Amino acid sequence: MPGSVGGPRILLRRLREVMAEPESAQKRLDKIVVLIASNMVAEVCSVYLMNGTKELELSATEGLKPTAVHATRLRVGEGLVGDIAAHARPRNLAGAQSHPGFAYRPETGEEIYKSLMGVPILRSGKVVGVLVVQNRTKRHYTEEEVEALQTVAMVLAEVVAAADLIGAVPDEPDLSRQMPYHIAGTSFSESIALGHAVLHEPRVHVTKLIAEDTELELKRLEQAVYALRGSIDDMLETMYDAPGIGLAAVQVGVPKQVIVMDLAREGEEPEPRYFINPEILSTSDDLAVYEEGCLSVPDFYEEVERPARCRVRYLDYQGEIREEECDEMLATCLQHEMDHLDGVLILDRTAPEQRREALKALPAGG
Repeated sequence: MPGSVGGPRILLRRLREVMAEPESAQKRLDKIVVLIASNMVAEVCSVYLMNGTKELELSATEGLKPTAVHATRLRVGEGLVGDIAAHARPRNLAGAQSHPGFAYRPETGEEIYKSLMGVPILRSGKVVGVLVVQNRTKRHYTEEEVEALQTVAMVLAEVVAAADLIGAVPDEPDLSRQMPYHIAGTSFSESIALGHAVLHEPRVHVTKLIAEDTELELKRLEQAVYALRGSIDDMLETMYDAPGIGLAAVQVGVPKQVIVMDLAREGEEPEPRYFINPEILSTSDDLAVYEEGCLSVPDFYEEVERPARCRVRYLDYQGEIREEECDEMLATCLQHEMDHLDGVLILDRTAPEQRREALKALPAGG
């Protein structure tokens, strides 16, 4: 949902007016979050600042419970706010509470807000805080809104760094003015790759469907089915140990058209699903956006747009032919795993810059 006419330009002018008023630092911050929430058409706007113990402290909010101000603190890397600070990158989530990194703080009253957009507050290349907006409805904020919030955060960094503002904020962050510096190093090797090779190529399509010796083929089929079920059981155990909700055979080096899946929530009875030789017959025209993770790329999450529904044909664990209409998480997870069978990783669906950052973060041998 776009902001008002004039957007960031009007907001920046109003921020300047607030900073010119002879008021305490806390009152200025309180006014700033109200202005941002109004301009961004957000029900919540919060500012988290790095305090003396290097924690992100809720320093001002419009929408969350006022009693949480200076009481709610998050470590860098903890929760979605901590993740934004740790990686110095914006997050744009339509379903923030379903994200595995979400850290619930009951004192804030944020459980009613589903969507979240947050950007780091940077000064001299260092993260000094996080600026967050939230809404009750599930929505994906536009690129223009993300850029607008980043612009506001850039100005807010200088506002926070002002001496009269810092002095009144409890556990003020260390914002000593420093000039940026650059260190040049010497490379000893252009690149080194360690680890196990994982198939990353299109699947093999079977074209010869008629057997010349039926008895021999039936015997081979029985042996293959027995071995296949053993592989499927091993895959399911590997997926649970990870832990994950879906796994394609090629991810564990098995060149078979097999997917295992279990979408049961934590505390519910397991509901393992098996898809052998799956084929997507059709997909819907309408799309859905879910934040996806991948066992092949640990700790990497990216919002991916896919068809909201699909129809799939497959063999089940007993070898019976099934056709099924899939929607919501099942449709998303199935299409994600089908990508693996076609040699496509989640990184192939991300922007080049994000892909490079994700590859850099992968551990050696991973």
